[in-house]
Amino acid sequence: VAKVGHLGEARELFRQGKLVPAWNKTTTALNVRPFHPEAFLLLGEIAQTAGDSKQAKQFAEHARTLAPKWKPAQQFLNSPPSKAQVKAELPAPPLSLYKTHGPPRLTVCLITKNEERFLGQCLESVRDLAQQIVVVDTGSTDWTRDIAVRYGAEVYSFDWSDDFSAARNAALERAIGDWVLFLDADEELLPGQREALLQAMQDNGAIAYRLPMIDEGREDEGVSYVPRLFRNAPGLFFVGRVHEQVFSSVEVRRAEWGLENKLATIKLLHHGYTKEMVKSRNKIARNLRLLQTALEEMPGEANLLMNLGLELVRAGRMQGGLEQYDAAFRALSALPREAVVPELRETLLTQFCTDLLTMKNYAEIVRVLRSPLAKAGGLTASLHWLFGLACIESKNFVEGAEQMRQCLANRDKPALSPVNKNILKAGPSHCLALCLAALKQADAADKAFLAAVKADPKSSGVQFDYARFLAENGHEVEALKWVHQLSTADPSDAMIWQFGGHVALSKPNFLGFACDWTSEAVKFFPAHGGIAQQRAQALLLSGQPDGAFTLWKQFGAASNPSHRAALIICETLLNKPLQPVPAEMAGHVDQEFVTWYRRLLAANAGKIIHGLNQCMESLRRVVPTAVQMLETARAEANAVPVE
Repeated sequence: VAKVGHLGEARELFRQGKLVPAWNKTTTALNVRPFHPEAFLLLGEIAQTAGDSKQAKQFAEHARTLAPKWKPAQQFLNSPPSKAQVKAELPAPPLSLYKTHGPPRLTVCLITKNEERFLGQCLESVRDLAQQIVVVDTGSTDWTRDIAVRYGAEVYSFDWSDDFSAARNAALERAIGDWVLFLDADEELLPGQREALLQAMQDNGAIAYRLPMIDEGREDEGVSYVPRLFRNAPGLFFVGRVHEQVFSSVEVRRAEWGLENKLATIKLLHHGYTKEMVKSRNKIARNLRLLQTALEEMPGEANLLMNLGLELVRAGRMQGGLEQYDAAFRALSALPREAVVPELRETLLTQFCTDLLTMKNYAEIVRVLRSPLAKAGGLTASLHWLFGLACIESKNFVEGAEQMRQCLANRDKPALSPVNKNILKAGPSHCLALCLAALKQADAADKAFLAAVKADPKSSGVQFDYARFLAENGHEVEALKWVHQLSTADPSDAMIWQFGGHVALSKPNFLGFACDWTSEAVKFFPAHGGIAQQRAQALLLSGQPDGAFTLWKQFGAASNPSHRAALIICETLLNKPLQPVPAEMAGHVDQEFVTWYRRLLAANAGKIIHGLNQCMESLRRVVPTAVQMLETARAEANAVPVE
């Protein structure tokens, strides 16, 4: 296919002075590869040799129009006209060579095998744009070929050889339009893209476009860019058995002719990587087999290594996938900066670091995103997000906060690969708030939390962390308001009820609320030990030792010194036999008994305090150190003169 439109034979005929045969061979090349600056310049050279300086200039000027920065055309035009060297009357050039009116002609190419499910909607999306549709079929047994014919396609058979690029090239070989658009049968041009496509094809500075591809079911993750629209120029061809691409050959011609390979806004929709389709077509197993063969043929090729990593991860072989990603990262890092394709770099970094995060390899994420390869093109918002999460998990809150700020600053900018959808709502502000809270920057953290709540008012995770932040910073009432709102929205979350109980029990003046809160909590979670213990605390502090005693006994207090001390208090007040404290717990239970005594004092539980004071002798048998401390404290208090 790279030889279609090749001028070797025409140049040899021209060298031999056979102008008319050389002329005919050159026009034939232009009929099959219409974008051909070299062919137009060769026609100019032939015309100049035949003595037709006017026509020679016209052809050279057209070559310069096609490739304004291509030096040979400019040099020809700057040279003085030479005298005729061979007397020859040249045929009139076909008018089609000077196509100066109407939209450029578009050829749409596809390869197919059993694509009846999607092919119709694919061809329907381009039928009004394409002057030629080429379908290369690799062995369909369904209605694929009939559907293609119905849409006016040229259908060719091709023996499958485990090589997608071979099939693509068979289609490209037959393209005759000014531009070529390659689609898969499970893709379609989205509605409303017609004008953008026509406008793109009229850009004299572009040789090709990378088009944004949206995966069905993952629309909120943004797009990936694929090189699918390019001039029908000689020397272009696909490489790669799988995940094949024409980009490398386009880049050779682009550099030679001084043109651009641009990013476009012409959106394609891809249906083929929904979970259902991947499973039904066994794409992963097929791709793994072809990628491994391709890497034997092209070892160290970064794009193949990256895609092998992706397919291994999809197959559940995470460690193997990470090894291939790392190999692709090293291969791409070894290239000169100008040789690195931006989409490939960005996609590799995003996929690699996303899977490293899954494996909790935070240090490796930091290494990759601090590398020269990452810095060369800058980080996307998704990469700042991944970098920030790695820093947070590593307790580097200063760097984590900075990465989240960068994520917020860049998340509205276009990316060349699908975005991490966590960056689109509350995630970055939420994580920034957590970093600032850890750094004790309370005012800034509060603003970040409120920004997160505004970004996603339904996020219970943000609201819960904000409530916890408020409680930790002395705003318990506000914290309880948020917790109450959360429990109303989702009363089935035990963590919310338990946290609310913790805050309510932290201040004596919240005791009434604590009783009401824990009363509701145990209705939803009657068998939850933590909630039951909070209920027992609220009952004891509010002077209801009988209810507290039942809960302490039911959920056990044998191994927790604080709970054991509370149980001793309940047993004392209810005239129950006091159970001895194990020797290994004695000191701790004594300390917790004193703590409970202080909490009861703070709660104004005078009746309970009086009851305990009346039973100090019996208490001395189980918590002797605590009784001694309390008696000493009372004696010191009684010794203080009253003014």
